Amino acid sequence: MNLTLGANTIINHKDIIVKISSDLPVDASAFRLFANNKVKDDLDMVFYRQPKNENDSISWKQDHNKNHEFIVNLSKLANDVTKVAFTITCDEYQTISQLSNLSIQIIANNQVIAVGEVDITDRPEKALIMGEIYRRNSEWKFRFIAQGFNGGLKPLAENFGVNIVDEENSSKTKTNQVRNSNSSSKVNLNKISLSKDKTTVSLDKQDNYGMIGINLNWNQTDATVRVQVPRQPEIETQLTEGDNRNRLCAIVQLKNDKGAIKIQRLNKYFRGQRELAHAYRWNFRWQAGRK
Repeated sequence: MNLTLGANTIINHKDIIVKISSDLPVDASAFRLFANNKVKDDLDMVFYRQPKNENDSISWKQDHNKNHEFIVNLSKLANDVTKVAFTITCDEYQTISQLSNLSIQIIANNQVIAVGEVDITDRPEKALIMGEIYRRNSEWKFRFIAQGFNGGLKPLAENFGVNIVDEENSSKTKTNQVRNSNSSSKVNLNKISLSKDKTTVSLDKQDNYGMIGINLNWNQTDATVRVQVPRQPEIETQLTEGDNRNRLCAIVQLKNDKGAIKIQRLNKYFRGQRELAHAYRWNFRWQAGRK
């Protein structure tokens, strides 16, 4: 079903996928909202830095074509959740009109049940609310919205009760952080890149770092490692070309430094696992194996 702006459709499924597609990279987020149309805390925002919430009612991933997919289990949404809004934000120097296509799909049982195609012509905004699923008379519906925000992430976040503030973190790197206006918790949106000139960063110490995500993307010419820690800036480092005679590379190391996490760029090549383990004093006992 192709939806026009403002149109809605009933969702008769408990598990759905909300898919956002575009020809250029965009950041997509889902906001779990309550009666005041606001979030309650940082776990109500799901995106690439925080790919799921506490009860797995909403989770995020990207498919092989870099499309954003939000997996939503409607039966796990609490009774006081009134809607879930799905948004996109363009890269810093882009606007909606610079995209060639932008759409949102609702998928259930491997079938597309609703599609909203955004008319990008002369759209100067940097962010959009693409659509929302909402509860009405004990049933769930989806509405296609495509509402724009000229200022990008800041007015979009403030629309849902979230403030963006500038703070200095422990590495003295200025970052943009999302702070819920009703909570002291944060979601850090910024990124720190490790290089030959900046090889190490120490994250802010906290009681529980939660689940740490390590993502490795590589091809024949380069590789990128991203370390994602909840409420901390994303750490990124790229693999540089090494000695072709060596086939194993230690790219990045995470170390407990008196309760804080220290992340160090290594980029060191080794002939094999035994040499790597010896270099970092892992004290493995090696013996020949067989199948």
